[in-house]
Order: sequence, then structure tokens, then C-alpha cells
Amino acid sequence: MAGRSSYRGYGLQQVDEKGRVAIPAPLRAALLARSPTGDDGKAVTFVVLQAHERHPCIRGYDLDFAAEREVELEALARQNALADGSPDDDVLRGGMVSDEQPFDTSGRFVMPGFPRKHARIGKWAFFHGVGRYFEIWDPATLIATPGIHPNVRALVEHELAERKVVL
Repeated sequence: MAGRSSYRGYGLQQVDEKGRVAIPAPLRAALLARSPTGDDGKAVTFVVLQAHERHPCIRGYDLDFAAEREVELEALARQNALADGSPDDDVLRGGMVSDEQPFDTSGRFVMPGFPRKHARIGKWAFFHGVGRYFEIWDPATLIATPGIHPNVRALVEHELAERKVVL
């Protein structure tokens, strides 16, 4: 990742009735900086959305990281080889559950049904950059999930209070 922007920042975003939501500006800037360029010299504006394997949230990242993620998952499948020595394909099955969604200049995209259901996202989505990717959470689910860092929980509560959102 040398020379590539990290996903830093956060934002509480409203999700409309069609599942459209906007990626917060700091995360969108990193996504654009990390995105490959097309033949026209412009960034390819797709976000990869993946149901997180361990938490009820969505991972979001760029197309280049998607390729890196696949290599990591293949190595993990080999590390967790089955009794006969073959790679554990279930690692790939779980880790490759993802969707590529186009986004517009304001960062708006349509959140696909499965990841949205997995993350229990309703009217609000909390985006949080965590370095190589960002996470998208339902705020109430994040607050209720055991093991979430207290600072992140406090950040979500702060954002909800700032926007006067009652869950």
C-alpha cells in the first residue's frame, strides 16, 4: 500500500428508500485516490462492498484492494488446508461474497440487498475508515456489538447526537 491513501474518517449518512447512500467525503477522496484510472485518465468509480466475515457490517474498498484481498484469501485457504492437503475453499466462499457498485461524483451508490441485510442497515449508515478499507455499520448494531472499541462506540453516539437522530 506504499504511496496509497488510507481510508481515514467517518460519517453518519442517511439511506433513502431505494438504498442509496453517499460515501463521506474523506473516504470518497481515498477511494478515488486508490482507484485505477480508465483509458480516459479518469478514476474508475466503483466501490467493492463485502459482507464482513466476523461482524455484522460491510467492508468497502477499491478495486485494487479487491485483487489484494483475493490473494490474501487464497493464502489463508492454503494455510487452513483440509486433511487431504487441499486448500479450504470455504475461506474463499466466505471472503469473496462481494458486490461492485458504481458511485457518482457525490459518492452516492445503491447499497445491494444482501450486504445491507447482513449489516442490518436501515435508515442510517455509519461509515468508518480503518486503513486499507472502511466499514459500514447500522449505528444501533455497532453500539450493541460486543468487542467494539469504546472510542468508536462513543464516536457513533456523538454523531447520532449531533444529527439529533434517535434510534
